[in-house]
Amino acid sequence: MSDSALHRRILVADRNVKFLEKTDEILAAHGIRMVPSDQGSPVVALVRKERPDAALLNVDLPGASGSELCQRLKSEDAALPVVLMFNDDVEGIADIAERAGADNYLVRPLKRNELLYAVRSMLRLRRLLAAAGVTEAAREVGFVGPQMFERFLRVEVRRADRYGFPLSVLAVCVDDPPAGLAQRYGHLLESQLLPALAGSIRGCMRDIDLTTSRGEETLVLMPHTDMEGATLVAERVRAHVASQPYHFGREQLQPTVSIGVSTMHGRRVAAEELLASARRREERASAAGGDRVHTTG
Repeated sequence: MSDSALHRRILVADRNVKFLEKTDEILAAHGIRMVPSDQGSPVVALVRKERPDAALLNVDLPGASGSELCQRLKSEDAALPVVLMFNDDVEGIADIAERAGADNYLVRPLKRNELLYAVRSMLRLRRLLAAAGVTEAAREVGFVGPQMFERFLRVEVRRADRYGFPLSVLAVCVDDPPAGLAQRYGHLLESQLLPALAGSIRGCMRDIDLTTSRGEETLVLMPHTDMEGATLVAERVRAHVASQPYHFGREQLQPTVSIGVSTMHGRRVAAEELLASARRREERASAAGGDRVHTTG
């Protein structure tokens, strides 16, 4: 079953009416219906009545805090994905979210991509939990900045540990071009080729995968993906990049990438170690000559 087969209804609670209106506009453009509330007190009753697929709650709500509501909603339906929203001046955000039992958290102000990634991730989690019997009953999206990527990575590690789902990280690095070409076209390689390759890598991913790119490195966070699945994707990325030549003047460059794959499944691994492991394996792939995938080391 795909996400489109779900009801695709998200309850969003926030005291800021303009935020609710903008969020409704963004979600509606992706076929997701929003159930809004600008108060905390009606949220539990709304969830019981509307039966949304997930809930996005601001912690600062009139009538009842988002943290309190998260605990109540989880006590009634442990498989309802709940994401908490915080202002960036709140201290101890990760601890607050974890104590409340939230599946994820976001820090305001939000970018459109961050909001869509969180919502799609919730929908995916709801489907997987439903398939596991826990319940009672566009390619351009997915790029975020490095800091947001690391924040989501930490959240996904905690969630993978809680529910036992696999989680994989890909570290993808563009192999060095020929020295002569790099000297003649260094600026173009940096300003044109690297962004094009990052977009090409992103095009091989699912909507729920999260990607960040800086310089020659692209990182991919793949929720609910084991080592076998992540390796298949990594090989697809490697072959896809290697099949697309780029032209600079009369010269042709055939770029290649080195990829490291790291997976957490059945044993908790710190987010920092999961990422470091993927990078170490990418370095091994590069040292071995590039244009390859490494899953060990």
